[in-house]
Amino acid sequence: MNEDMQGLNRREVLQAAAGAGALLLLPAASQAKDDAATPKDTAQWTSVGKAADFPLNTPTRVAVGDLALSVTRTSEKDVTAVNLKCTHRGCEVKWDGGKTRYACPCHEAQFAADGKNLVGTRRSPAELLPALSTAPARRNGDQIEVDLSALTAGAADPAPAH
Repeated sequence: MNEDMQGLNRREVLQAAAGAGALLLLPAASQAKDDAATPKDTAQWTSVGKAADFPLNTPTRVAVGDLALSVTRTSEKDVTAVNLKCTHRGCEVKWDGGKTRYACPCHEAQFAADGKNLVGTRRSPAELLPALSTAPARRNGDQIEVDLSALTAGAADPAPAH
């Protein structure tokens, strides 16, 4: 037996073995954490038009299948996309440029440019609704693209009627 090992008792040997095992698991645990933190690439990038069709800082309505979106180019590179389906009853909200917000024609809910609810419904103006859903958007060359997976994955139905 090795001289260094002669003075060790059983508990010390087991503690040393456990420590060595834990060190061996660190890279695997780090990789698992990285895998869990990194979303799987399920993006569904869909072109919604040419960048020239989207004036800077002007929300522009586009239809993609059954979805109505408002796409805004906020700079030469940055783009936002908001689902125009009201979270109250599902009516399509409209951009009110004078008030710089979206307004629901059905129940008068109002939403900020980023989709956050500012005013609830006509019956309950102080009761804020869920925000309008948003999706990642980007400029890819001369095209504007929206990741539709963010709008279709786990899409919730509008809140029940009051």
